[in-house]
Amino acid sequence: ARAPPCLDNKRQTRRRGVGLRRTCGTYEQGVHRISHSLPKRVDAAGIAAVRPVHPTVDREAVDRELLAKLGAAFGSLLGQGKYVCCSRDSDTVSRMINRSMIVGFMSAGTNVFDLRGEPVPIVRHELRSGRAAGGIHVRKSPVDPDLTDIIFFDSDGRDLAQSKVRSVERLFFGEEFARATHDQVGDIYFPERTNESYREDFIRSLDIERIREQKFNIVIDYSNGVASTLFPTIVGSLNAS
Repeated sequence: ARAPPCLDNKRQTRRRGVGLRRTCGTYEQGVHRISHSLPKRVDAAGIAAVRPVHPTVDREAVDRELLAKLGAAFGSLLGQGKYVCCSRDSDTVSRMINRSMIVGFMSAGTNVFDLRGEPVPIVRHELRSGRAAGGIHVRKSPVDPDLTDIIFFDSDGRDLAQSKVRSVERLFFGEEFARATHDQVGDIYFPERTNESYREDFIRSLDIERIREQKFNIVIDYSNGVASTLFPTIVGSLNAS
């Protein structure tokens, strides 16, 4: 079959008889779909989670090898010896995708701060400490429960810039990964007091005494999200019921 106008035939890549093709900005391998770039707009919370996020992976058939390569591509961009923050929600698929990407990071010589199950604000806050060069968060898509979002962050906790997104894509599709030697493989670390640090900075930014005087009665639906592991302790500090 002829390639679409937007594709130079020389750029088509084939692996094990399975074609990996680009169709006018969308790459497909079976049911896998990876958007060409992050959306140019974000939602009100400043999170680049408007579908499609780069990448959007079909949950019906997740290719762990593809995800490990994606981690290796991002790790290669960050550099050997650098650190990356990884977090996820409580979904089983998110857990698997997160661990597959961690394998990719380590293979590229990038060290991992594994935050495990944490909400997005924790990752952003941890990145602003300056210890990591980038980060990812994996979650079940809030738009479509049959899709999983992988959100990429820069070293300052902001969404990854378009220029860096294109660099990740170039490394991924060209398979120009950094390949660590036996003594350069990245390590995994589990940061301590990430929740406590976020909680302290959160409360420090509020007029805490004025809020406590109000003795608010509030109702919160966490929708079984990972915020339920953190926010109750913040609410408890506000003298609220």
